[in-house]
Parts: sequence; structure tokens; C-alpha cells
Amino acid sequence: MDTYGKCYWTSAQRIDPNSDTEFVWKVALSNGTVVQLPMGYTRWDQVLGEPHFYFMNVGPLSCVILCSGMDYYWVSEMCMDSDYYCSVCEIDP
Repeated sequence: MDTYGKCYWTSAQRIDPNSDTEFVWKVALSNGTVVQLPMGYTRWDQVLGEPHFYFMNVGPLSCVILCSGMDYYWVSEMCMDSDYYCSVCEIDP
């Protein structure tokens, strides 16, 4: 993890976290409903060939993090990994 520096979650997730589907913004509304919004902007790390669904036998990689050690390019990651800081980039539709 040292290469990544400090990392932060975003609200970007795969439509289906268990398959290689596209990423969307998943936003939980105050009434508990989850809204999926299309991503009009992406900043995937092209050096690593992001996004991945499985990488080096690790996966599924269905969430998106931003890392200081990678100039805040987007990196796909397992959603349950607890090594990262709180979510950023949340929106209220």
C-alpha cells in the first residue's frame, strides 16, 4: 500500500459488483433508495491499465479509490477493503 500513499473511497461502483459491468455513481438517498447515475468523467490510471475486474488473482474490484501516491488517478479496488479513508466525491441528485 505504500506505493499508493493515502487513498480515499469514491461513490463510484460497478452496476453489478459481482460481474465485469460498467461503473456508475451509486448514491444513497435519505429515504434509503440507491440511485445509479452515469459517469460523465473518468480519470483511470492508464499505466496500470485500469479499470480491472480481477488483477493478479485479486477481485472482484468493483469500487473506485483515489490515491495520493498515484496523482489521484482512479484505481479499481475491492469494496470491502478497510485500508482506506472515508468516502469522497459523493453527490446529492
